[in-house]
Amino acid sequence: MQVELKAYLESHGHTNVFCDVMPDPSKIPDCIAVFKYNHIPDGDNCGSGRHYIQVQVRRATYQAAQNVCRGIFALLNSGENERIIDLTDTVWAHIKQRKGPLLLNREAGNHTFYCEVVLWGDN
Repeated sequence: MQVELKAYLESHGHTNVFCDVMPDPSKIPDCIAVFKYNHIPDGDNCGSGRHYIQVQVRRATYQAAQNVCRGIFALLNSGENERIIDLTDTVWAHIKQRKGPLLLNREAGNHTFYCEVVLWGDN
């Protein structure tokens, strides 16, 4: 599901989006990384499940990293009416916000914020 989320972020203008890896900051300083840290299949064998995702955003400044992460967090929200979000032409999900945006790392020239969401959709 993180590959489809990567595609969704790219379709909304985000660049340098990676799955399961945060590139070396000396090579790619501004980037976004999508990590799946848990997956829980639904118990009724219907073929769906919950995908727990962390999105990390690294930028040169604190404010830039925070702003991009806030924008992504707002984008990844099905809302109270549980709107279906089409991640790709063939993959959809309900997305619930879980945590964020929060500061993960702060170094000279590198600031990383993260947020967490839960995607409910096909396994």
